[in-house]
Amino acid sequence: MKKGFTLVEMIISISLMLSIYTMGFKVMTQYLHYYKKEQNYAVNEFYANEAFIFIEEQIHRADNVELLNNMGKSELKLCKNGMENYIKLKGKKLILTYGNSDTGYHNNILVNIKGLNMYKKGNVLYLAIITEMGSEYERCIGIPKKKVLSLYI
Repeated sequence: MKKGFTLVEMIISISLMLSIYTMGFKVMTQYLHYYKKEQNYAVNEFYANEAFIFIEEQIHRADNVELLNNMGKSELKLCKNGMENYIKLKGKKLILTYGNSDTGYHNNILVNIKGLNMYKKGNVLYLAIITEMGSEYERCIGIPKKKVLSLYI
């Protein structure tokens, strides 16, 4: 009696192992795709929250806060010690401009933005940031009573 495996048995066992490896690879690829998507969502949420914190700090430091509406686009005008700064959407970036609203001097607050919605009700400013991925983040910020909040259309 001979000991060992026949060629047919070896081919069948190798094909079964390859089938199992292929299924495992497919599952791992789907998992990595899901992980990357969730990681991007978490990073976008973190940056949006950081942008809200920065905007809230700028509002609380300002002496005067105005919500401007220029040609359908909202801008937040912040005045402190006679200096004017503006928070607005420019292209796909949420920016803080220094001095004039259209000046070239600005800092990026957040990038890859599809939209920015701002409106006020009383002494509360409502902000909504829409990312290019379609996620929408909202925050309401209270304006201290010593601040002047006005809307110009």
